[in-house]
Amino acid sequence: MRAALKNGMNFWNGGEFYGTPERNSMTLLEAYFAKYPDDADKVVLSIKGALGPKGPDGSPEGIRRSIDNVLKQLNGRKKLDIFECARRDPNVPMEDTFRTMQEYIDKGLLGGISLSEVAPSTIHEAVKHAKIVAVEVELSLFSPDVLTNGVAAACAQYGIPLIAYSPIGRGVRLFAHLSLLDTPVTNLLSRDRSSAATSNPKPTSRPSSSISHASTPRTSPTTSSCSSTSTRSPRRRAAPRRSWPSPGRAASRAGPACPPSSPSRAPPTHRASTRTRWRST
Repeated sequence: MRAALKNGMNFWNGGEFYGTPERNSMTLLEAYFAKYPDDADKVVLSIKGALGPKGPDGSPEGIRRSIDNVLKQLNGRKKLDIFECARRDPNVPMEDTFRTMQEYIDKGLLGGISLSEVAPSTIHEAVKHAKIVAVEVELSLFSPDVLTNGVAAACAQYGIPLIAYSPIGRGVRLFAHLSLLDTPVTNLLSRDRSSAATSNPKPTSRPSSSISHASTPRTSPTTSSCSSTSTRSPRRRAAPRRSWPSPGRAASRAGPACPPSSPSRAPPTHRASTRTRWRST
């Protein structure tokens, strides 16, 4: 955090609900400013809140509970520069929500009011009831919607800074595990290709339950490898084998002969397999 501040990153954004009640944005900030008290005036602190058990809570009671909790956990180490409701409460008039926030501004406990994840119509309505110092919305290469849906245009119209959260796409990672970063990229690519080929084998051109293709070379249309074994499938009975007439006894000793090639009955062109069954055309 201190390295970020030294490099000019002085706008720090957190949330009342980021973490547990014991360990969250405020407790982390309180510990930091306790160690580096001189940095408190260098940081612009924006905190989101007003989120109840059932969703957004923009009621006066909900706003007071949320801001009081944030100030209590900051423990006076840092002033709350900006506060914003995480989402607009559709059940509470906007002027009631802003009137309660203005009470803290008048007491010097809050610096300004911001909006979070709102539509252009909400911005146009909000400026009528309070001074809006910022609008926080998601903006990245993955989510450029605010540039075309009127949110950015409304901010420009009233001179309101637009705070872009998740500018790097919510922390998109290139690899699944950080340990892979020590492996050369070429090895990773070859590993991905081999695993993809194993998990998604290419389907054969002529699928058949009785033919399991082996890795021997594809035979030509005029010749065929007729070697076969008697390996039986344990899941279904083997179909009766069709025998072909052999030209002589010597040929039968060398192995089963290929069927006679003729224009009406051509040998199949698929690869040799552990069980080859000729099909009639």
